Amino acid sequence: MDDPISTESAESLGRLPFVRRAVAMLDEIGAHPSSTVVALVGPWGSGKTSTVNLVLAALDEDRWGVSRLNPWALGSAEAIVAELLGAIGSALPGKAVRARERLATYAEVAAPWLALIPMAGDAASSAGDLLARRLRGDGTLQGRFEQLSDELRKLARSVLVFVDDVDRLQPDELLALFRAVRVLGRLPHVHYFVAYDQRTLLDLLMATPLAAGREPRALAFLEKMVTLRVDQPLIRAEQSALLFNRRLTELLTDLRASLGDEERRRISDEWELLLAADLGEPRSINRFIAQLRVHLPLAGRDEVDLADFVVITHLRSAYPELYRDLLADRSMLAAPAGHADQSRLDAWRTPGTDRVRQAVTRMFPSLRTDGPAEPRRRGIGHPDYVDRYFTFMPSASDVTDADLFRALRDWARGLPGTPDPSLVAALEPDPANRYECARSASVIRRLDTLHEQLTPIESAAMVHALVGFLPLPPGQGLILGGPDAALVQWLSHLLARAGPLEVQPLVDLVAARGVAAMVAFLRAVPRGGELANLGGAAGWRMFREHAQLGNDAPEAPVESLFALVEDLLGAAETNRLLRRAVDDEIWTLDVAARLIEVGVDGVSGRPMILGLAADTLVNRLGIRRVRMAVDEGVEADEVVGGSERLDRFDLSWAGRRRYAATMLLSDGHALPAAERFRLPDEMITTFQNYSVLALDAPESPELTVAVTVLAPELAAIPRAGGPSSGPVGELREEILLAELAASRISHWLTAVAERHWPVAAEPWRISDPGDGRTRTRAAAFLRSNAADPADATVWRVSTPVRAGVQVWTGTTDLSPFIVADYQIGLWFSELDAGRRSAGRRHNEKPLPAALLPDELITLISDTLAGAQETTPRLFDGLAAGAAGSAMAIQVAITAPPGIDAVVNLEAWDRAGGDRQGIQQIGHSFIHDPARTGPGSEPLALAVAMVGEMLLRSGYRGYEESLLEILEREIT
Repeated sequence: MDDPISTESAESLGRLPFVRRAVAMLDEIGAHPSSTVVALVGPWGSGKTSTVNLVLAALDEDRWGVSRLNPWALGSAEAIVAELLGAIGSALPGKAVRARERLATYAEVAAPWLALIPMAGDAASSAGDLLARRLRGDGTLQGRFEQLSDELRKLARSVLVFVDDVDRLQPDELLALFRAVRVLGRLPHVHYFVAYDQRTLLDLLMATPLAAGREPRALAFLEKMVTLRVDQPLIRAEQSALLFNRRLTELLTDLRASLGDEERRRISDEWELLLAADLGEPRSINRFIAQLRVHLPLAGRDEVDLADFVVITHLRSAYPELYRDLLADRSMLAAPAGHADQSRLDAWRTPGTDRVRQAVTRMFPSLRTDGPAEPRRRGIGHPDYVDRYFTFMPSASDVTDADLFRALRDWARGLPGTPDPSLVAALEPDPANRYECARSASVIRRLDTLHEQLTPIESAAMVHALVGFLPLPPGQGLILGGPDAALVQWLSHLLARAGPLEVQPLVDLVAARGVAAMVAFLRAVPRGGELANLGGAAGWRMFREHAQLGNDAPEAPVESLFALVEDLLGAAETNRLLRRAVDDEIWTLDVAARLIEVGVDGVSGRPMILGLAADTLVNRLGIRRVRMAVDEGVEADEVVGGSERLDRFDLSWAGRRRYAATMLLSDGHALPAAERFRLPDEMITTFQNYSVLALDAPESPELTVAVTVLAPELAAIPRAGGPSSGPVGELREEILLAELAASRISHWLTAVAERHWPVAAEPWRISDPGDGRTRTRAAAFLRSNAADPADATVWRVSTPVRAGVQVWTGTTDLSPFIVADYQIGLWFSELDAGRRSAGRRHNEKPLPAALLPDELITLISDTLAGAQETTPRLFDGLAAGAAGSAMAIQVAITAPPGIDAVVNLEAWDRAGGDRQGIQQIGHSFIHDPARTGPGSEPLALAVAMVGEMLLRSGYRGYEESLLEILEREIT
């Protein structure tokens, strides 16, 4: 593939016009007897020899005698002269007998004579030898030169000697060649055609005493030697690209392989961004393709990403030091996010505009600075495939993806009846063998990448087959995760693709394999649908049965099981089941023991108790049941004198019961109820100096509940930023209205407010489209359906409730964010007992028909819950952000006339007379869905905020009433 061409039909680079002009030039030179040295100059690998071949082939044989000389590796000056003169002789016609004889006698003295010239080669002959020849009557060198010249003039036939590979000679050999041509070879009608890379030739000459490192001297010598310089036409960029694509296509055709659209696009990009600068000449392209031809079949065309393989092959040959560093750091570069040394990754990240380092960054997603990215399937950045790009051949224990897929498809189709042994080995690793677990996880992850090639029926068959292997070992300490995580991921993809499943038998099969198997299976089950409901119900039964066994229960991941059940069935249903079980059959402390979080001690590495979310447990079960649990623990002598005396390494169920009883007591759940309604003293400063009024009302309401959510959690509200990559205009507004219509806020407006007030809800509408990209406002109303027609023009009478939402999306530091403001305002007119308008409301004393405390708590709770649930969906739909990340939240309750002017507080006593109640209270905090418990936290916070308002307004004796409200709302 690297051989030079010799026929015009093989020429594809458009150089034939240049060849014809060179032939005409040589014909002009041949018309004169003076010896000429013509040089064809061009970069290494640019096709100079091919050009010369075409030129020589086109010369008129009747006018020219042509010979070739390759002085490379001749070794001595004498040999070079002998070969040079021999080449002249071979070009003479057969009838030139006399000229050949003269040439032979000339060569006899010329070759040894040149060896005596310093720096010309190995001076093997001596001056004495030449003197002896002259005394024998052999004649002088000059005499013989003149005799030869006379014969060549008589012959009058042009001779052309092509000297190839000049730039491959050693410095002393190069000097010997040039001196031989100039001193001994400038014969009449004898011309020379040499081809070389000038940069290389200058470097060689500077390495001789002639130039001694001085480029001007080397250049002057070269100009003295060469009579006429001709430059090889450079290959154009489009020609290089065409040649590269043709050679690559030929390779893939030979390998019976094809390119996908995405691979084709990326290879084209890599050519433009990296390869073209180094592979501009035909020889370099041909040699690069030859490298691929050797190594790609070894690695397996279908076992690697071709674009990545092309780049790493180029780096291996063109940048060997960089390749050596990549070889050493390959595992770190392909490691998942968070598992690599950040300082080492930073050292690899692209400095400035270095195109080679940028190519490395494109191969390894871990080096990206614009956010995380998943490694490409079979890419060099994939931890399960990275070694294939450096070792080429898989290990003896490895299996190709093609073999894996054949075995997988046969298993899914029931052929040949039992699964391939390689698949069974991957699904039954020895838990104590770290190597087996790592290999098992790798094979399962690779099998997972093939799931899209299975039909829905085959996917369903694989689900039923794979659950029989649950649970797989976790593979502790494996950076890429163990077999258990890999199988869960695979099952989740198969379930999403599977056709009709026999759901109940499938769930029963998993349940028969124990709690750990059920935990793994439920992690893979998609939310919603029959499988989620039956799987969640089966998981709950296993949790309940385990708790019923009390301290005699076996070790099992029941905390994880409960979290998965709640995720599938929902917090409300799970809490209902939990309260019923506690009321009927299970001790509260046995439930609490199974909700304790267990982890690993960072110092000793031993498993230990990390903690218990006591507040969450209170919200789940209600304060009454928790008080009973504390009393039960005290009576059973299970409460230790202080949490610091607990043994956190005692993971027995009895030890966990003791921990739960002690923590519930020490966390204050047996203390007076007033302690339950204190807001945390610490608040975040994210929302400092930030406010917005999303209601767009003609006058201020008597009561406003406002919730502001910033996602993701940032230190402060962004002051500026560009638009996000989310939808704009109408589509943006449609998504906003749809999410608001499905929110808890809409539920309050319709199901709650309409039930207690003579009002009717109107749907959400866009109140301010903003700029269509970053800020949008929407509003909803509750219109009075019982107002006196005479009062219809009074805004607060016709529209007593208004909800407003402003959504601001944008980007800061290339990352998307959303700021969502949710506000509900209430305007009170003078009300009768049926809460119908009866004139304007006074601000001194609330009437019995005013807002009740439990209604205020519900309003705050539903607004906060709606904001927490809706913002991640808006973040995903409008800002193209990742839902589920931590959010910063601010809640504010404002009552300008005082809280006691808008809420009926007559049931409680007030200290300090009739002073005005508190007008505003706020709280800000970080909400992380990944770490926070069920959705009842908004209710707890609402109760705490109302309790704080009552406390600061001078009211007393409200605690038990708030506890009853909390218990009633939870139940």
